[in-house]
Amino acid sequence: MHKPASKKTALLTHNLNYPLWLTLILWLVVACHQPNSEPFQLQNIHVTVPHQNHLSAILQFTTTISTVTEVLVQNDTHSVAIPTESTPNRDHTIHILGLRPQQTYTITLTATDKTGHSQQSEFPLQTDPLPDNFPPLQLISSQPEAMQPGITLFNPGRWIPHPDLKWGYLVGVDQTGNVIWYHKESCRINFFTQTQRGNLLYLCPPYRAVEINLFGETVHIWNPTELSQELRHFHHEFIEMPSGNLLALSTEMRTIGGYVDDDNQPVSHDLVGDVVVEFTPEGQLVNRWSIFDMIDPHRIKHGFEATFFYKLIYEDVSDAPRDWTHGNAIFYDETDDTVLASLRHQDWIIKFSRETGNLVWRFGEDGDFSLQGDGIWPTQQHAVKMLDDNTLLMFDNGTNRDGIQDANQLYSRVVQYRLDASSSTPQDWSASQIWEFRDKEAFYSPILSEADLMANGNILIADGARVSDLNKNVGAADNSKWARIIEVTGENTPEVVFELAIRDPIPQPDGVGYTVTRVEKLDDLYPH
Repeated sequence: MHKPASKKTALLTHNLNYPLWLTLILWLVVACHQPNSEPFQLQNIHVTVPHQNHLSAILQFTTTISTVTEVLVQNDTHSVAIPTESTPNRDHTIHILGLRPQQTYTITLTATDKTGHSQQSEFPLQTDPLPDNFPPLQLISSQPEAMQPGITLFNPGRWIPHPDLKWGYLVGVDQTGNVIWYHKESCRINFFTQTQRGNLLYLCPPYRAVEINLFGETVHIWNPTELSQELRHFHHEFIEMPSGNLLALSTEMRTIGGYVDDDNQPVSHDLVGDVVVEFTPEGQLVNRWSIFDMIDPHRIKHGFEATFFYKLIYEDVSDAPRDWTHGNAIFYDETDDTVLASLRHQDWIIKFSRETGNLVWRFGEDGDFSLQGDGIWPTQQHAVKMLDDNTLLMFDNGTNRDGIQDANQLYSRVVQYRLDASSSTPQDWSASQIWEFRDKEAFYSPILSEADLMANGNILIADGARVSDLNKNVGAADNSKWARIIEVTGENTPEVVFELAIRDPIPQPDGVGYTVTRVEKLDDLYPH
């Protein structure tokens, strides 16, 4: 008998008690064919749907003796692979992930005891539509056979028309662009990554970093002030090291003299510079490195303006401090125990020793490398990574790119450089541009964005902040924003094999727009 319960918390309940005469007959049949087996029953079957992800379900049931179970979830167009239990139990909890919205599935539950005797039950599961405020997705193209297998995960942010700090999603789509996983948050998720355990780390700015598993359960929350009273906030990136320790970006403020004002008079400024911190999962601070100790604070490239956000962080200053470095990415290179930091307002990527904190090199214009060949330097880059072949991969936003006078000629790209720092004489260090992706039509995202190299050689890209008017400031309330996710081949002439836009098909009069900060490819949704 199938007895439906409430829609959200108990979709159905099965009572599998048989009449006494039928139970006796079944027992005799089993006893004849499997003399060492015991009859058992599946009982108390029910399914709950987590509130933060209606495309998942939790199947719970008991068996009268210890069994292992196998669960198959499928319909005519889609099936979900559920890991098989390996340890016999009487109480069973099975997480079902990877469902599509508004689908009716059949769940086939098979329990098997130690003698090989099995019991089976089938029942339906209906999934809900996506939430009303879910980001609008448009699949442009998809070639699954040419893509890196797995789930494409990204973090859309909403602008209404300013950044909505109380709205956030992580969204996972399959190779055909169907949503099969999401996690809803009460904050703007401005960065995420996957841990070695398969969990997800993300930032809820400015005051907490969160770890969840893919079942949506919170594993850990870190508050920067709990690590050190000197740490006012986390921003932009929060990653796990091979040791299990965590690296994060924070900031500090220093008052620096030696500048001159418009009348050529000496003046001091309150500068906000980046700090990289390392700490244990238990929250013990291990290392702290200040960018103030590595590069000259009088070097000014772009964005050296008073920033009201930092007035909120550093309440003890009378005027808004200046955003000097604006770090937006960190990367740990275990091959030589160094840390890379991308400094957007300096157009530089710097590398420093984790052990000593000493600067190793500065990559970019006026840095420690000469650029060979026909390439150009990046400007206001994001998501820098050192690859296994000692090359740098990044999303080059192209903001304030030299030589461009007309805003409509601005462009972004994904670019890869090979570095040669083998000489003992730094003056002989060189870099060469070896690959780039600009697309068939120029695209421009002045902020955010990412690029990842995948196992099959494809590059996964978050073209994260497209704007409707290139002549307006990206943050202008009336400059509507949208984003797209692209997967391209790593060939000399890259081919787009997947493209998904995050935007309303018809522009909304209330100015709602969307951006994306990061994108990752997950092998699957279950921990290994």
